Amino acid sequence: MRKFMDTIKRKNESQIRASDPLEIMMEAEQRRLFLRYITYGWLIFGVMALAVLPFFPEQRVELSYLVIVIFPTCLITHLLNRLERAQLAGIVFTIMVDVSFYGLFLVLARTMGVEKVFDTQVSVWMLMGLAIPFAGAFIHRRASLIFALINTVLFITTHLVLAPSANPRLGTIVFWWMLAFVIFLYERTLNMALTRVLDELATRKQIETALRTSEAQYRSLVEKIPGAVMLHFVAQPRKVVYVSPGVEDLLGYTVDEWMNDKVTWKKVIHPLDTERILDEDVHKKTRNDFFKAEYRMLRKDGSWIWVSEHSSMITNSAGQPLYWQCLYLNITERKEAENELLNNVSRLRLATRLARLGVWDWEIATDKTSWHGEMFNIYGVKPDEFTGKWSDYIQFTREDYRQRQNDGITAVSNNSLTLEQIQKDYVVPFNPIELCIVRPDNTEVYTLGEAIAVADEQGLPARMIGVTIDITERKRSEQEREKLIAELTSKNAELERFVYTVSHDLKSPLVTIRGFMGYLEQDATSGNMERLKHDLLRISSAVEKMQALLNSLLELSRIGRFVNPSQLVPFEELAREAVSLVDARAREGGITIKILPDPSTPVIYGDKSRLIEVLQNLLENAVKYMGGQSEPWIEVGQRGMETEHGNPIFYVWDNGMGIAPEYHERVFGLFNKLDARSEGTGIGLTLVRRILEFHGCKIWVESEVGKGARFCFTLPRSP
Repeated sequence: MRKFMDTIKRKNESQIRASDPLEIMMEAEQRRLFLRYITYGWLIFGVMALAVLPFFPEQRVELSYLVIVIFPTCLITHLLNRLERAQLAGIVFTIMVDVSFYGLFLVLARTMGVEKVFDTQVSVWMLMGLAIPFAGAFIHRRASLIFALINTVLFITTHLVLAPSANPRLGTIVFWWMLAFVIFLYERTLNMALTRVLDELATRKQIETALRTSEAQYRSLVEKIPGAVMLHFVAQPRKVVYVSPGVEDLLGYTVDEWMNDKVTWKKVIHPLDTERILDEDVHKKTRNDFFKAEYRMLRKDGSWIWVSEHSSMITNSAGQPLYWQCLYLNITERKEAENELLNNVSRLRLATRLARLGVWDWEIATDKTSWHGEMFNIYGVKPDEFTGKWSDYIQFTREDYRQRQNDGITAVSNNSLTLEQIQKDYVVPFNPIELCIVRPDNTEVYTLGEAIAVADEQGLPARMIGVTIDITERKRSEQEREKLIAELTSKNAELERFVYTVSHDLKSPLVTIRGFMGYLEQDATSGNMERLKHDLLRISSAVEKMQALLNSLLELSRIGRFVNPSQLVPFEELAREAVSLVDARAREGGITIKILPDPSTPVIYGDKSRLIEVLQNLLENAVKYMGGQSEPWIEVGQRGMETEHGNPIFYVWDNGMGIAPEYHERVFGLFNKLDARSEGTGIGLTLVRRILEFHGCKIWVESEVGKGARFCFTLPRSP
């Protein structure tokens, strides 16, 4: 018997490892559960036999036999099952069931006679067939065939030995083998059905227990929530079917007032929110998802509060919607804080816009920069065009300012603040840095910035926060002021020279006139007419000189005040008109004036008459100081563009006397003449510079003594 049990056990274990079709049913927990129910059924059968024993005295022997067999079988099976020997318990139970009913046949045969038992008690042999499904369920599907064979052998042997003349009842054997083959062939289906029955019984009990527990937990949870929970019908939005006690703390209305429809949603929802919320209720019917809304509700005391509604769908087991479960929370403080925050943000945004103030935040580890306020406007960059990298941010700084910026960043990093210092409003010495930013369109913007560095737990700078102010207008005002100061200084110096010149150069003709007026009196008294004529000529010459000086000063004073309308005019046209004005004098000196033709010579924008005056003065100056050259010439042309403003550079070049380097700047001074004996007042080059400066241009001279002079100047191409 022991070898048989070990063999059966090894076969079952190998079948389980090989994923036998009975694997589901042979799981230990399910086997114990199934065996427990079968044992209970067998025990109930025994109890019924014991109960009816007094009422059927004719079957007292048979019933007593069953009671004696059933109760020990149940006890042994139950103990083995409790000891987690479910498989062994199943084998014992199967064998005991088969043996018990065969024993019952023998008991009946003794009391009734073998022949009669074979003819009338077919049900006993049928009951032996119970061992066949038990064998398939608790041992192996092949065990059902084995027990069918064992029963067949017992049946035939008993018939041949004890009652050879009785009816063989072969239908019983057919029933056994049909049952065995059904279990053998459809074992999985039967086991799944049995498993489903067991699972259904266990699940139903679990559901009942879980339902009671869940209901208790739900009520406990709902009543502790700092808000109100309500259930609404899906088919009737806002129709309350349950409300938690927290609704009284939230809105002041009792649970009874809500449940008895003494409070309606239209009454408690703010008029400005009613249409929106009720419209959302209509849309909720078409979707089975989460819903969230924020709106104002009226408390019983007449005050308004903000609530947040979080609704979720509750469905039945078939997925059909039943209720909306809604949680209502008081968010009045949060909404007030949000409104205050929005107001502060609006004020801050307005302040940053008016002050042209930008805020930036740089995470050093990730090299991620965030811009806020007017940063994008200051840098002339759209938000979707900014990469957020610090290296790209640095590229906007003009090259000659980058070292200053890097030094400032290093200084700020060395003075990193901890979070504790920031929370305590620790004061740091600020050192604003002025930078020049080059926008993508090549316009320049001047900024003034400052930053603080925030340290990590190791004390190293982790991030940097700073502000940037657009000071372009202020910088331009400063530059304009410096320019005006420089001009004023220059004007003052020029005024001093002017006063000196006036006091000196105008004084000289007056002295001459006064002196010769005395000579006129003497000549008239003596009757020396020849001397009288000579004195009158000297006086006339002094008057003419004074008049020339006064006219030059008047001309100089008009520069910048009386202006002709500016216009576009080709430079070559200006040059030809200027040459025509000095052509006669140049011919007298045998001087050749050349205007170099250049198809690329640009069109000039300015006061045409004044620009002609510039060229005329330069040409006259070249003619005047040509010297004794055998082949004198003057050349007018263009040579490239200046780098600062992109204006074209023109020149008037001669091969005359030349100018020593130490006089290159002096020649443009008021009444400065390198040759005091030369004609003119010495104001021509001063007029030239003043006219060009008025047009935003400049002039300089390139010359050496004896090698001629080249006066270079720029002219504007546009306003």
